[in-house]
Amino acid sequence: MKDKYKIYKKFVVIISVITCIISIISYKTEGYKYIFFIPIVYLIMFLLCKRLHEYSRHNKGMLILNGFMFIKYVISILLICIYQDYKLPRYYAINVSDYSYQLATLYIIIEMISIFFIIIFFADFFYKKKNDDKDRINEPKNTLQIGPILILFIIIAIVFLVVYRDEFISKALIIFSSGNSLTENIETNNFLYLVFNAFKIIVMGLLVNKFIFLYRTNKKRRYILYSYITICIYSFLQISTSRMNIILPFIFFLLLTEDIFDNKTRTYNIILILFLGLTFSIVSSYKNPWLYSNEKGVLTNIKSFSNGIQEYTSNIRPMACGVQFIENYKEKIDLVTLFNDFFGSIPKISHLIDGNNRIYRYYNLYVLNGSSMSQVVPMTIASAAYFTPLFCFLMVDFNILLLMFFETKVNYGSDNFLHNYLCLYLLFIFASCLNSNVQMLTGRIFSNFLPSMLILLLNNKIKYRSRRNIV
Repeated sequence: MKDKYKIYKKFVVIISVITCIISIISYKTEGYKYIFFIPIVYLIMFLLCKRLHEYSRHNKGMLILNGFMFIKYVISILLICIYQDYKLPRYYAINVSDYSYQLATLYIIIEMISIFFIIIFFADFFYKKKNDDKDRINEPKNTLQIGPILILFIIIAIVFLVVYRDEFISKALIIFSSGNSLTENIETNNFLYLVFNAFKIIVMGLLVNKFIFLYRTNKKRRYILYSYITICIYSFLQISTSRMNIILPFIFFLLLTEDIFDNKTRTYNIILILFLGLTFSIVSSYKNPWLYSNEKGVLTNIKSFSNGIQEYTSNIRPMACGVQFIENYKEKIDLVTLFNDFFGSIPKISHLIDGNNRIYRYYNLYVLNGSSMSQVVPMTIASAAYFTPLFCFLMVDFNILLLMFFETKVNYGSDNFLHNYLCLYLLFIFASCLNSNVQMLTGRIFSNFLPSMLILLLNNKIKYRSRRNIV
């Protein structure tokens, strides 16, 4: 990973420099006139923050955070400037002042600098202890075993699949969540979704683990192919949720198997990327059919799709909307709202929560006038609403600290792919605080992480003499 990270670092610097130049010389409206400060500050901090590079080389969670920052503070800014994405979409129900856009730019810079400072001041505290812990070298391997809990869950899940096969097929293969709804909010209120999702993750993990073991045993390339096919099938079964859930299995698989399969996966990676692009296009065509319904050509459609980058990355436009939103709703938002936002995404509890007193509800009432469409409240704006603008960075920084804390508990050298996959997903959740909110984070934790992890932990805790190793 060291050599690959050097390439990544050079790539980031080159693209950042290009972005700085384009953001300075390109045409900008009054509200976006200070946008160039975002990539400039990022480039300076990226070059100066040695701890970011030191720990990204050896820690996958920090590497994921590194990537999120690059996308938000460089790639998205580059696309905004190239396509001059400075106007509000027609479906927005408000007007945003130039001052709000400029203040949003400042919020993003504060958010960015606070993340770098958190890494500078706390990374050594977390990661050095992990790296210096000699006992971890002799730590017993966390092998994946088939125990009574796993067997029982798989049997129960299969029974559910048979009884509710129509429900499963519709959720596995049909796009039931439009691009204008928060998929995470839908998923967390469906018990069947929890069972189906945990079943898919566990079966995928067991199969990949077995193929990895067989490859290590006899080095036959077909087991590499079987692993890729398994990930592709699992990713395709995610087609009914969000596009992020389609991409993640590929990213995690590549991060976790880069050393296992040596240098024999280049062809497979190309095929995998093509499959990912095809799947992503299928989902996009269903979620945003207007992208493919006009006759203006592919480039126009790419431009239209790229115009959503600000919403996807919680960038200047949603931040600016959030600035005005706070001024209009600050009397209604308090710690009770934060409580509702957190527990409102927990399965079997969410129906007890006042859905009207949630920041997501207020934000969409203000920005979209309560239409069927929806937008994500940036974490920085949510933090400013909960704790006043002076602490707009608080929640993002807290998630970064959680990422570093939990990463020190993960032993990537274990032979348990399923365990590693789930741990990496948890680290991704905390890193994704840059472009999501409380409700999305808790929804992902309680819907996509905890059920599978609890089953795995219970399986490892309950002793049974006939339990068999997978690896």
